[in-house]
Amino acid sequence: MAVTRGTRTPLANISRIASDAAGKATAFGELTLGNEHAIDIYLNVTLHTSAANGTLDLYLVESQEGTEWTDGIDPSGSDTDWALYIFDAKLIASANAHYVTTTRASVSLHWAGQVAELQQYIGFVLVNNSGQAISGTAANGDSQTVTFS
Repeated sequence: MAVTRGTRTPLANISRIASDAAGKATAFGELTLGNEHAIDIYLNVTLHTSAANGTLDLYLVESQEGTEWTDGIDPSGSDTDWALYIFDAKLIASANAHYVTTTRASVSLHWAGQVAELQQYIGFVLVNNSGQAISGTAANGDSQTVTFS
């Protein structure tokens, strides 16, 4: 069986998570799925300037047609704080966010999902439970499709 990986594509609206305060939940990264068998998501976030412990939590939201989303959270819609709206979104990754006093902590999250288990449209919500702000410029992420033949 051959595995073919697609081109890494930046996640849409990833810049929205820059400077997010502690406790904020931001939606981003809408993807339209096609003939892929799986999808890999990589997210790297740099924390701001104060020592703290906590987590960065990544949730998956889904839609069949791209308009009605899990918990009403549209990843391509307005940049809203969704923290109070997360009920049915799936927690897909969580990473410890520990700031080291002399350097900025870089937190990486990875998720690999099987497309057959997902709706046609997916997106993500990052909840900043780190106890500190996210850096204003240091957030990036991408997706990569995977097919088998």
